[in-house]
Amino acid sequence: RVRAVAMEVTDLELEKEPIRKRVAKPVRVRPAYFPESRGFVDTAIYLHDQLAAGMHFPGPGIVQSGEFSALVGPGQKCSVDAYRNLVIDF
Repeated sequence: RVRAVAMEVTDLELEKEPIRKRVAKPVRVRPAYFPESRGFVDTAIYLHDQLAAGMHFPGPGIVQSGEFSALVGPGQKCSVDAYRNLVIDF
């Protein structure tokens, strides 16, 4: 079962982080399967809590957090915006 309640919030202000462009450092590397690569590829693992605004990295990569995991495939690029959203370019 799921129960949801919606409320309109009109005064929400999100705090922006200053953007400092730099390459993100993975916490480890592990093999992950990518069908387009026809096999396993060494894949960088990043922790979302350690990514700051302006950080970026090339795929393949996996961003992990307690709430989600995001996959950045081979040939894709990931960057972190001022609100710490992941922006994945194809």
